Amino acid sequence: MAKKDEQKNDQAAAESSRREAAADGGDLGQAEVQANMDEATEQGFIGEEADPTPNENYTVEGVVEGKPTPETDEKAAAAADARSIKLGSDRVSDEK
Repeated sequence: MAKKDEQKNDQAAAESSRREAAADGGDLGQAEVQANMDEATEQGFIGEEADPTPNENYTVEGVVEGKPTPETDEKAAAAADARSIKLGSDRVSDEK
């Protein structure tokens, strides 16, 4: 029981601290969250897709029907590379 009470007190103290920081113009961790979001966006996890290929083309049905993907079609690869360059990606081609 004492451990649970201690945890509740710690949580209440932390919440009180956050509220005081907000009242004093603190950012409540928004800067850290923004930095994480910026990093994820920069890596291409969030935002515009660099590969314009429809997801259906990667399914078994799409592959069996011969739908183009950058891995199987030169035109689709060129479109994906052009999109990557437009978005500022430093993607390196596997071709030599």
